[in-house]
Amino acid sequence: MYICYGAALHAISPNSELKWTYKPERTSIHVSPSLGKDGKLCLNRTPNLLSCLDADGNELWNVEIKGTKLQAPIIGNDGRIMQVCYESNYPKDKSWIQIFTPEGKIQWEYATEGLIVSAYLADDNLIYFITNIVNRKKSKNCLYTDWEVQAIGEI
Repeated sequence: MYICYGAALHAISPNSELKWTYKPERTSIHVSPSLGKDGKLCLNRTPNLLSCLDADGNELWNVEIKGTKLQAPIIGNDGRIMQVCYESNYPKDKSWIQIFTPEGKIQWEYATEGLIVSAYLADDNLIYFITNIVNRKKSKNCLYTDWEVQAIGEI
């Protein structure tokens, strides 16, 4: 079991004993880590870092990501890591999905307008995501929002 508390990540054994603590310098951890099939942990750190630890809490690599994180990284069946991040600049928010190799090298990225508020990586490595892309109109001191749903395939 893993717990994020006090800007650190703590590994707890099945008998509730502390196994190790990972506390990075000058950064903090805000989201629970993701656990890969090989025992590696991927986690977000501030300001805009994605880190990978081995099963003993040793740091394997760090990579800078595009922006702020809304959710924990997702580790696919093939070991690749998906990170969703965003840059808030209302009303022109931007989001990215970045894919990293198990060694922490950027493989590809996808940018979109709006905030990606939820993302899912299916077993076949197909990515599904939801954004808050909206159309806004201003009329007589009122701001109107028109929601738009776009989908590929059947819903």
